[in-house]
Amino acid sequence: MQRLGLEQRYVYGPVRSRRLGWSLGVNISPTAVKHCSFGCIYCERGLTRVFYGSPQDRPEYMPPTSEILEEIRTGLERERAAGRQLDAITFAGNGEPTDHPDFGEITVETRRLRDQLMPRARMALLSNARHVQSARIRDVISQFDIRCLKLDAGEESLWRRIDVPFGVTLDEVVAGIAKISGVTIQSMFITGKVDNATEAAVGALIERLRFIRPIEIQVYTLDREPPLSGVRPVDGERLREIAARIQRETGTPAIAYGGE
Repeated sequence: MQRLGLEQRYVYGPVRSRRLGWSLGVNISPTAVKHCSFGCIYCERGLTRVFYGSPQDRPEYMPPTSEILEEIRTGLERERAAGRQLDAITFAGNGEPTDHPDFGEITVETRRLRDQLMPRARMALLSNARHVQSARIRDVISQFDIRCLKLDAGEESLWRRIDVPFGVTLDEVVAGIAKISGVTIQSMFITGKVDNATEAAVGALIERLRFIRPIEIQVYTLDREPPLSGVRPVDGERLREIAARIQRETGTPAIAYGGE
């Protein structure tokens, strides 16, 4: 496995995604430093160096909205001119997209550009769900065609060890996610120094999933080197067992990715 590192642009790819097909990536986080509202111990972008609290804050190093939108336009025009059809335009990148104070404006303008230049592409969001207690953020999330929100554990102390959240509780995150319709939950399973692939940990997660009632659950594990030593991927057989149990006990489709 290789470590990915930080994206140096606001638009990257397109890349072939295990879950989204050919996806043009949109990074609205800083490029010089890992800046996020979570400090996930498995993050392929590295450990968080600057923790971000509220999207109302406007730190001077946050990417300018005008520059982000110009790169998005250029990227879509390039793909269209080359005759390439995108499956998705995915907000992800170096950190949490909803941290950006202009997340709503960027989303609306990207939808307009998508409709104009690449209308068959779906807009996707990969989010850690840090700000879902905000009705304003939930409204923006609902504008995405694909809403993938992260939930890696169902018990507070384990969730904190894995995701290292800043300024929010698990109960707040779960309650906020449950208010958004049509969400897909992504759950990363790891073992080693921290292990959320035990039967007890999976059971606690299932209780939270029953409350949220997502449309799909994506179960996956590491495919790149994590920034913290002693964190290892779950093998494919165990990953498929977890997905089968989640689907059986929630009644929601659960799909295992990776862990071969």
